[in-house]
Amino acid sequence: MSSYDGPRIQYGIEPKSYVVDRLKDLLDKDLVILDHGCYICGRVFSSAAATRTHIKNVHGYDIPGRFNGVKRPLNKNYNYSTRIETDEYDEAHYACPSCWFHCPMDELAVFHDHTIKQHSPGCIITGSGNKHDMDMGTSSHSGYPVSLPASIPASIPASVPHSRPSSLRSTSSRSSSRSSSYQVYFSNGEEEVPSSRPSSRQVRISEDHKDISSPNEDNKNELSQKIDELRNLFHALFK
Repeated sequence: MSSYDGPRIQYGIEPKSYVVDRLKDLLDKDLVILDHGCYICGRVFSSAAATRTHIKNVHGYDIPGRFNGVKRPLNKNYNYSTRIETDEYDEAHYACPSCWFHCPMDELAVFHDHTIKQHSPGCIITGSGNKHDMDMGTSSHSGYPVSLPASIPASIPASVPHSRPSSLRSTSSRSSSRSSSYQVYFSNGEEEVPSSRPSSRQVRISEDHKDISSPNEDNKNELSQKIDELRNLFHALFK
């Protein structure tokens, strides 16, 4: 039998770095990692559907989805990848969850303006006291939170969501519980704590009730006389 001294290739197992290099060599394109991001706060999600759900539930805006069954078109400059487990890539881009637009992840303002102009997010939360009003401020018809400017500067950190401090949310609950459990009155500039002793009006009312319920001496004498008369009458009848 003849022996083979050349390199042995085990089919199905290839280093990921080799796969990336081969894609770049064959297509002569930059490899771009696509991340599905939120156009308001910049958070990254695993899919376009998860991004739309986040925007709807957290920020209160509804944006359209992509057409089902349509694949991302080829690009003459980029080869796309959705998070290959390797660090060998040229750029990381925000991928729009409503169309095939993408831009570098350090350009959140560009991504934000694209979503506003092309997809016109609609406000789906109305009224007050909901999570959107607490965390993001009252929404406007154009899909901008009032707490953010009309054009987001590129220096805003993409991974930090905007929210109210927790101390402001807990102040009202603390004050209500404190007022219901302890009351303080001020008289002549001095602090007075309400006492458990009855007031003078309560004492007077209780004394009046006591006088009504207890008979006086005249009533006692009159009752005893009537009882004696009845006793004498019974003795006279049964002799």
